[in-house]
Amino acid sequence: MSFGSSNSMKDRSDYLTREQIKLLKDESRKNGKTARNFVLLNVLEYTACRVSEVLHIRVKDLFFDENIIQIGRLKQRRKSRVELVMDSNLKKILEEYVIVNNLGDEKYLVYGYTNKCEHCKDGRHLSRRQVNNVIKKLAVEVGIRKRVHVHQYRHSWIVNKIKNGSVKTFDDMRKASKFMGHASILITEKYWDHFGESEMKQFINPKKD
Repeated sequence: MSFGSSNSMKDRSDYLTREQIKLLKDESRKNGKTARNFVLLNVLEYTACRVSEVLHIRVKDLFFDENIIQIGRLKQRRKSRVELVMDSNLKKILEEYVIVNNLGDEKYLVYGYTNKCEHCKDGRHLSRRQVNNVIKKLAVEVGIRKRVHVHQYRHSWIVNKIKNGSVKTFDDMRKASKFMGHASILITEKYWDHFGESEMKQFINPKKD
Protein backbone atom coordinates (compact mmCIF):
# COMPACT_ATOMS: atom_id res chain seq x y z
CA MET A 1 0.00 0.00 0.00
CA SER A 2 1.32 3.43 -0.84
CA PHE A 3 0.82 6.70 0.95
CA GLY A 4 0.25 9.57 -1.46
CA SER A 5 2.43 9.20 -4.52
CA SER A 6 5.00 7.06 -2.69
CA ASN A 7 5.12 3.29 -3.08
CA SER A 8 6.04 2.55 0.53
CA MET A 9 4.68 3.04 4.01
CA LYS A 10 7.93 4.41 5.45
CA ASP A 11 6.36 7.72 6.48
CA ARG A 12 4.19 6.71 9.42
CA SER A 13 3.00 10.29 9.89
CA ASP A 14 1.25 10.32 6.52
CA TYR A 15 -2.26 10.14 7.91
CA LEU A 16 -4.59 12.57 9.66
CA THR A 17 -5.39 12.22 13.33
CA ARG A 18 -9.01 12.50 14.49
CA GLU A 19 -8.16 15.93 15.90
CA GLN A 20 -6.75 17.13 12.56
CA ILE A 21 -9.78 15.80 10.70
CA LYS A 22 -12.05 17.75 13.05
CA LEU A 23 -10.00 20.93 12.58
CA LEU A 24 -10.38 20.68 8.81
CA LYS A 25 -14.12 20.08 9.05
CA ASP A 26 -14.66 22.96 11.46
CA GLU A 27 -12.71 25.30 9.19
CA SER A 28 -14.68 24.18 6.13
CA ARG A 29 -18.00 25.26 7.64
CA LYS A 30 -16.97 28.76 8.73
CA ASN A 31 -18.80 31.79 7.35
CA GLY A 32 -18.15 32.35 3.68
CA LYS A 33 -17.10 28.77 2.94
CA THR A 34 -19.24 26.52 0.80
CA ALA A 35 -21.24 23.74 2.48
CA ARG A 36 -20.08 21.50 -0.36
CA ASN A 37 -16.58 21.35 1.11
CA PHE A 38 -17.94 20.38 4.53
CA VAL A 39 -19.95 17.59 2.89
CA LEU A 40 -16.90 16.47 0.91
CA LEU A 41 -14.77 16.11 4.05
CA ASN A 42 -17.50 14.20 5.89
CA VAL A 43 -18.01 11.75 3.03
CA LEU A 44 -14.26 11.15 2.84
CA GLU A 45 -14.06 10.65 6.60
CA TYR A 46 -17.01 8.30 7.08
CA THR A 47 -16.84 6.17 3.92
CA ALA A 48 -13.08 5.65 3.40
CA CYS A 49 -13.84 5.77 -0.32
CA ARG A 50 -11.29 6.50 -3.00
CA VAL A 51 -11.55 10.08 -4.23
CA SER A 52 -12.70 8.88 -7.66
CA GLU A 53 -15.58 7.02 -6.00
CA VAL A 54 -16.63 10.06 -3.98
CA LEU A 55 -16.51 12.40 -6.97
CA HIS A 56 -18.92 10.21 -8.95
CA ILE A 57 -21.60 10.00 -6.24
CA ARG A 58 -24.85 11.59 -7.42
CA VAL A 59 -27.85 12.51 -5.31
CA LYS A 60 -29.73 9.52 -6.77
CA ASP A 61 -27.12 7.27 -5.14
CA LEU A 62 -28.25 8.32 -1.65
CA PHE A 63 -30.97 6.12 -0.15
CA PHE A 64 -31.87 7.84 3.10
CA ASP A 65 -34.70 5.46 4.02
CA GLU A 66 -32.33 2.49 3.87
CA ASN A 67 -29.29 4.41 5.21
CA ILE A 68 -27.33 3.39 2.13
CA ILE A 69 -24.90 5.08 -0.26
CA GLN A 70 -24.30 3.37 -3.59
CA ILE A 71 -20.89 3.85 -5.13
CA GLY A 72 -19.27 2.66 -8.32
CA ARG A 73 -16.28 0.48 -7.50
CA LEU A 74 -13.83 -1.20 -9.85
CA LYS A 75 -13.28 -4.87 -9.04
CA GLN A 76 -11.04 -7.06 -11.16
CA ARG A 77 -11.33 -4.49 -13.96
CA ARG A 78 -15.12 -4.62 -13.78
CA LYS A 79 -17.14 -1.73 -12.44
CA SER A 80 -19.89 -2.68 -10.03
CA ARG A 81 -22.29 -0.92 -7.67
CA VAL A 82 -21.47 -1.31 -3.99
CA GLU A 83 -23.69 -0.35 -1.06
CA LEU A 84 -22.14 1.28 2.01
CA VAL A 85 -24.01 1.83 5.25
CA MET A 86 -24.58 5.52 5.90
CA ASP A 87 -23.47 6.66 9.35
CA SER A 88 -26.25 8.51 11.22
CA ASN A 89 -24.17 11.69 11.44
CA LEU A 90 -23.36 11.58 7.74
CA LYS A 91 -27.00 10.90 6.88
CA LYS A 92 -28.13 14.03 8.75
CA ILE A 93 -25.49 16.17 7.01
CA LEU A 94 -26.34 14.85 3.54
CA GLU A 95 -30.11 15.13 3.96
CA GLU A 96 -29.85 18.76 5.03
CA TYR A 97 -27.37 19.52 2.25
CA VAL A 98 -29.59 18.06 -0.48
CA ILE A 99 -32.75 19.80 0.79
CA VAL A 100 -31.23 23.23 1.46
CA ASN A 101 -29.46 23.31 -1.91
CA ASN A 102 -32.44 21.81 -3.76
CA LEU A 103 -30.23 19.26 -5.52
CA GLY A 104 -31.81 17.13 -8.22
CA ASP A 105 -31.23 13.39 -8.53
CA GLU A 106 -28.66 13.75 -11.31
CA LYS A 107 -26.58 16.35 -9.48
CA TYR A 108 -23.12 15.31 -8.39
CA LEU A 109 -22.76 15.50 -4.63
CA VAL A 110 -19.36 17.22 -4.95
CA TYR A 111 -20.25 19.51 -7.83
CA GLY A 112 -18.43 22.38 -9.47
CA TYR A 113 -19.88 25.83 -9.88
CA THR A 114 -18.74 26.41 -13.46
CA ASN A 115 -17.76 24.47 -16.59
CA LYS A 116 -21.01 22.85 -17.59
CA CYS A 117 -20.64 19.32 -18.87
CA GLU A 118 -22.26 18.80 -22.26
CA HIS A 119 -23.52 15.37 -21.18
CA CYS A 120 -25.04 16.52 -17.89
CA LYS A 121 -27.29 19.54 -17.52
CA ASP A 122 -26.46 19.77 -13.79
CA GLY A 123 -22.74 20.35 -14.39
CA ARG A 124 -19.64 18.32 -13.65
CA HIS A 125 -18.06 17.18 -10.42
CA LEU A 126 -14.84 18.61 -9.04
CA SER A 127 -11.55 17.16 -10.22
CA ARG A 128 -9.07 15.34 -7.98
CA ARG A 129 -6.74 18.35 -8.25
CA GLN A 130 -9.50 20.72 -7.14
CA VAL A 131 -10.30 18.52 -4.15
CA ASN A 132 -6.64 18.43 -3.17
CA ASN A 133 -6.46 22.20 -3.45
CA VAL A 134 -9.50 22.56 -1.16
CA ILE A 135 -7.90 20.33 1.47
CA LYS A 136 -4.46 21.92 1.20
CA LYS A 137 -5.91 25.40 1.63
CA LEU A 138 -7.88 24.32 4.71
CA ALA A 139 -4.77 22.67 6.16
CA VAL A 140 -2.82 25.92 5.82
CA GLU A 141 -5.63 27.89 7.47
CA VAL A 142 -5.73 25.61 10.53
CA GLY A 143 -1.96 25.36 10.85
CA ILE A 144 -1.32 21.76 9.81
CA ARG A 145 2.28 21.95 8.66
CA LYS A 146 2.80 18.54 7.09
CA ARG A 147 1.91 17.66 3.51
CA VAL A 148 -1.83 17.01 3.26
CA HIS A 149 -3.62 15.27 0.38
CA VAL A 150 -7.01 13.72 -0.22
CA HIS A 151 -5.90 10.06 -0.17
CA GLN A 152 -4.81 10.52 3.45
CA TYR A 153 -8.48 10.31 4.41
CA ARG A 154 -8.56 6.71 3.23
CA HIS A 155 -5.43 5.82 5.18
CA SER A 156 -6.68 7.74 8.19
CA TRP A 157 -9.94 5.78 8.36
CA ILE A 158 -8.24 2.43 8.98
CA VAL A 159 -5.32 3.81 11.04
CA ASN A 160 -7.62 5.65 13.44
CA LYS A 161 -9.88 2.59 13.70
CA ILE A 162 -6.87 0.55 14.77
CA LYS A 163 -5.60 3.24 17.15
CA ASN A 164 -8.95 3.62 18.96
CA GLY A 165 -9.47 -0.13 19.27
CA SER A 166 -12.36 -0.49 16.80
CA VAL A 167 -10.25 -2.84 14.68
CA LYS A 168 -8.38 -5.21 16.98
CA THR A 169 -8.99 -8.74 15.74
CA PHE A 170 -8.43 -10.58 12.50
CA ASP A 171 -12.20 -10.65 11.90
CA ASP A 172 -12.36 -6.87 12.44
CA MET A 173 -9.61 -6.43 9.90
CA ARG A 174 -11.38 -8.65 7.37
CA LYS A 175 -14.53 -6.52 7.70
CA ALA A 176 -12.49 -3.32 7.36
CA SER A 177 -10.82 -4.71 4.26
CA LYS A 178 -14.21 -5.43 2.68
CA PHE A 179 -15.55 -1.98 3.62
CA MET A 180 -12.55 -0.29 2.02
CA GLY A 181 -12.81 -2.40 -1.10
CA HIS A 182 -9.29 -3.77 -0.92
CA ALA A 183 -8.56 -6.43 -3.52
CA SER A 184 -6.83 -8.51 -0.84
CA ILE A 185 -6.74 -8.53 2.94
CA LEU A 186 -2.95 -8.53 2.57
CA ILE A 187 -3.23 -4.85 1.64
CA THR A 188 -5.12 -4.08 4.85
CA GLU A 189 -2.61 -6.01 6.93
CA LYS A 190 0.11 -3.53 6.00
CA TYR A 191 -1.56 -0.88 8.11
CA TRP A 192 -0.48 -2.78 11.20
CA ASP A 193 3.02 -1.47 10.44
CA HIS A 194 1.92 1.64 12.31
CA PHE A 195 2.01 -0.41 15.52
CA GLY A 196 5.17 -2.43 15.07
CA GLU A 197 5.91 -5.89 13.76
CA SER A 198 5.37 -7.75 17.04
CA GLU A 199 1.87 -6.37 17.55
CA MET A 200 1.03 -7.03 13.90
CA LYS A 201 1.94 -10.71 14.30
CA GLN A 202 -0.28 -10.93 17.38
CA PHE A 203 -3.33 -10.21 15.20
CA ILE A 204 -2.28 -11.78 11.92
CA ASN A 205 -1.17 -15.05 13.53
CA PRO A 206 -3.30 -15.40 16.67
CA LYS A 207 -2.31 -18.14 19.08
CA LYS A 208 -4.60 -21.14 19.27
CA ASP A 209 -5.96 -22.13 22.68
